[in-house]
Amino acid sequence: MQGGYWAALAAHVLALLAKPTTTPLPLLLLLLDYWPLRRLTWRAAWEKWPFFALSLVFGVITYISQARAAFVETPIAQGPARLLLTPCYNIVFYLAKFVWPANLTPFYPYPPTMTLARPELLVGVLGTAVLLVLLAGSLRWTRAAVTGWLFFFVAILPTIGIIGFTNTIAAMRHFYLPALGFLLILAAALTRAWIGWPLTGRSSVKGWPPRLPVAWCRTGVVSVMLLAAVLASGATWRLAERWRDTETLYRYELQFAPDAAPLHNDLGVELLRQNRHDEAIQHLTQAIAGGGPVVPLARCSLGRALAATGREAESMQQYQLALQHSPSAPSVHLALGEVYLKAGQFGPAAKHFQEVLRLKPNQRLVYHPLAQALARQGQLAAALPYLEQALATDPNSAEVQMDYGNVLAMKGDWRRAIEHYVEALRLKPDLLEVRNNLGSAWLQLEEKDKAADAFREAMRLRPDAAYAYNQLGEILLGQGKTAEAVEVYEAGLQNIPDDEDLQAGREKARAQRDAAAGS
Repeated sequence: MQGGYWAALAAHVLALLAKPTTTPLPLLLLLLDYWPLRRLTWRAAWEKWPFFALSLVFGVITYISQARAAFVETPIAQGPARLLLTPCYNIVFYLAKFVWPANLTPFYPYPPTMTLARPELLVGVLGTAVLLVLLAGSLRWTRAAVTGWLFFFVAILPTIGIIGFTNTIAAMRHFYLPALGFLLILAAALTRAWIGWPLTGRSSVKGWPPRLPVAWCRTGVVSVMLLAAVLASGATWRLAERWRDTETLYRYELQFAPDAAPLHNDLGVELLRQNRHDEAIQHLTQAIAGGGPVVPLARCSLGRALAATGREAESMQQYQLALQHSPSAPSVHLALGEVYLKAGQFGPAAKHFQEVLRLKPNQRLVYHPLAQALARQGQLAAALPYLEQALATDPNSAEVQMDYGNVLAMKGDWRRAIEHYVEALRLKPDLLEVRNNLGSAWLQLEEKDKAADAFREAMRLRPDAAYAYNQLGEILLGQGKTAEAVEVYEAGLQNIPDDEDLQAGREKARAQRDAAAGS
């Protein structure tokens, strides 16, 4: 075999690895052998058996992986009506978009009902029937039309809807390769127009078709191509504006499918990412009302949005409903555990985090929150292994370092706790809680100067850090520095005037200062 053959086979492998929808390529090569190459023989078919073998292997792999990772709807499950109507609809749909690519959108939902009562489905069936009659008649003059249409149909066969794997009836991304079939027909027509046939060919009827100069024909072809390029460029520019960001795209898609639950879910998730929680709640609620497979995902996102607005009870309810749809979904258990943790319900939080690890043992995201939930229940020995795993996963997390220090402090291991507090502050110097905890740890070790420095830094970070003012005041009073203690308490009260502990501390410091001055 020649080098070109092996290069083509290698290219086929790369195409299959990139996009499984290239599996029909061997059949497309046979169509090209039929026309325009006109070399379709048994030998031409036999030489393509390696291509067919590769397509078969990758087709099986694609089917299995799609069934496991998402879903696959077999032709039997779809029923005869949908199995007939979907391909007919798509044949006319893609042909229409090829001729006049207006109102393009990434999302084309299924009609609410798959019956001929729907005008678009009726048009699809009638249009397909008319197209088949015209194609059969075209064989009297040329093979181009039938070959081009078959090229389109074979190329789009994996995604035309005979096997269901998506929530859209069509998608322009599936049309890129199949469009070559229509382009073959167009190229054949333009070639004949370029050479002046049939406009200048032999006529069966005297005077018809009219004989036009070849120059006129070529001028017409160039003019039509330039006009199409200009129009397509303008349309592309306008459509690109719809893609400038995610939110704009989803809102544009909703103009064509205002009731599409997946679009409301996607827009809600995007708004949630932008912390626009009220708008997110609105669209996620519409997604749930729309029903379908997207509901569990929408409930999870709605739960996050409700939790972010302080509506923990409603958030928990949404996650519980999501669990009814997907009781073995680790992501739902993880999200529900986080809501319980935020609400201070540490027992239920730990239960859901442990369920995540049962369902997905290597889920790293759960180590830290599970350790927090266990530690808050006083299960320090049980929390430490998860903190160690969290540190091993992300040693540069200041929050994990802080919580590790907190658990060690609760166990009375002050020295090791201080090591983790110091590391947490190295990673994130503005953590007020760590500054306060570090000061408290130094106090436990009777290192009052170091504790005072920690509390002063906490006061610098947060002028309303009442705990730091009170602790520093106590340290200064213990060292007999009553005047400095009074200044600290008064500084604290300037920022937190209603704090009763600071008020009591100031009175105590003033009394000790006055007593020392009187003696």
